[in-house]
Amino acid sequence: LAAVLCVAIGYTEGARLSRELSGFCVISWSLVLSAPFVALVLAVSELPPIAQVRPAAWLGFAYVSLVSMFAAFAAWYAGLAAAGISRGSQLQLFQPFLSVLWASLFLDEPVTPGLLGALCICAAGVALAVRARLEHVAVRAR
Repeated sequence: LAAVLCVAIGYTEGARLSRELSGFCVISWSLVLSAPFVALVLAVSELPPIAQVRPAAWLGFAYVSLVSMFAAFAAWYAGLAAAGISRGSQLQLFQPFLSVLWASLFLDEPVTPGLLGALCICAAGVALAVRARLEHVAVRAR
């Protein structure tokens, strides 16, 4: 729960900052400011010596760092700044559904009854969030 709260605060502040700075600058500063915390975790973790890490692992690390974190978040923050935080963040609510869809189609992951139940809970949460947003917009319009 604490991690969810931290991420929510980070996304919200990042979106607010992206109104004044580019998405590229926001994610760059986010990564720079989080580096000491990551370094602390690495310092206390039991990891193999760097020489034992295989090239495929380095390629995976590079992809996650450059594409998933850097490029995708720069685009995400730019989109939030353009669409507005409340409207743009609604797209994130589709992530569980799309993740299950792509995993099923491309990775042959099974869609189990438990997973469908979890998606139903997510759908209920999406419905509540959209309803609350629409009610908020209606109240502001009065």
